[in-house]
Amino acid sequence: MNIYRRLLLLLIFSIFSCTNPFNLRDIEEPDINDESDIFDQPISSDVVMSNFRYSVVQKNISNHMSCFVDLSQGFIFTYRFVPDPSVETEKFRNWVLTDEKSYLNTVFKQSGKIALEFLDTITFTNISQSPDSVQTNSVRYILSITFEDENMIYTGTARLKLAKNLNAMWAIYYWEDTKSNEEDSRSWSNLKANFKN
Repeated sequence: MNIYRRLLLLLIFSIFSCTNPFNLRDIEEPDINDESDIFDQPISSDVVMSNFRYSVVQKNISNHMSCFVDLSQGFIFTYRFVPDPSVETEKFRNWVLTDEKSYLNTVFKQSGKIALEFLDTITFTNISQSPDSVQTNSVRYILSITFEDENMIYTGTARLKLAKNLNAMWAIYYWEDTKSNEEDSRSWSNLKANFKN
């Protein structure tokens, strides 16, 4: 009898300590900084740019590489990166997607938090001589990466060209990087050059 009395007291205490046991909890907004994968089918150039940003912030190399053209996926273009002229261009001779994957894999492994913001609204213009392709305006970016106790900032502008494959999926095939005008600024080209294997 003593055990039943204790269980009854525990049940009564539990019921009264709960403000409203039959209320549904509030729906939580997804945290874009968590480790979940945000990657949508690249059915438009806008989606590719969103996937690109999330792949960097979430440090997801597979999603990042899916933002670029792949000849095996029916794209007719090969990837080309044009670095800022102030960076040692020899490091970028014959830069291909394996270089893209290699440098970023190293960055992801050695870094803590990464933040990437595009400071301008991204607009797309059709490329007349190339059907099913568009180019962006020059978009200013701020890329912030924490390495151990140091926070590195990379700023500049990116201009990209994107194409659609036979399955109507979009990807980046051209990326031109230019550093910002501020003295001693570092661009994305600097990051790539420093972490190229």
